[in-house]
Amino acid sequence: MMKTPKAGQICNINGVLYRARKRTNGCHGCALDNFISCPNIKDSRKSSGPVLECELNNIILTKP
Repeated sequence: MMKTPKAGQICNINGVLYRARKRTNGCHGCALDNFISCPNIKDSRKSSGPVLECELNNIILTKP
């Protein structure tokens, strides 16, 4: 499980760099805003929680 970045920080997900930005309009503008690549979606086959809790930390991920 990765540590959730704060707004302004850079993170690496699956070898791709993303910048965490403050969330202002839901997930609109997030580079991972789809069902397949969103790290906030919990896998029902695993008992662990989401990989990245974007909603709780009020961030979206964009390309730097």
